[in-house]
Amino acid sequence: MNSGDAERVRAYLFDSGLRFVWTAWRNIVRREFLVSNGLFFMKGIIREDEEWTPRIYALAKTYAFAHEPFYDHRSKREGSIMSEINRRHVTDMCLILDSLSRFALKHPDVSRLIEMRRRELFQVILYYTRMLPFSDMPEVARHMEARPDLAAAVRGALFFRPTANVIDLKHNLMIDHVMKRARVAARALVSSISRWVHL
Repeated sequence: MNSGDAERVRAYLFDSGLRFVWTAWRNIVRREFLVSNGLFFMKGIIREDEEWTPRIYALAKTYAFAHEPFYDHRSKREGSIMSEINRRHVTDMCLILDSLSRFALKHPDVSRLIEMRRRELFQVILYYTRMLPFSDMPEVARHMEARPDLAAAVRGALFFRPTANVIDLKHNLMIDHVMKRARVAARALVSSISRWVHL
């Protein structure tokens, strides 16, 4: 594979966005490549492959794709940390954003690709935030407020958008949470009324 091919593959991987799954188990990587580039998992977090895989793809000079299965991954198995959503899905994702920012500063030639991935992670963070219990919103908001680009992206996507920026992100997240629950309840009510009307 020449350098032009590698560049096209890299662009495809990063441009495919949320359709591509950034998991470690999908990859076979040479040990010497990992060691020489210092590409190790970030310790103490969940979803560490979301931080590791973009760095692998950004620095790799060659790629090969295999259509034959080489690993049997049992996703969502009972007892897996990924089988339930909790606050760490958001707070650790914020740490991943920070790590990718530092990586992009060290590798300006791939910073555009890393920034694309960070923007996708904003959407992932918002998705997980909306699944958390109401009581987690203050802690989640604190992590987001420490990252202005993330806070701005989340504010822009929330259901409740004040015209003036007088309500902080914590209250926006809490209001969004309540509004989401209200929408679910309203849909259930409409559904039960329409069933009752058709009886």
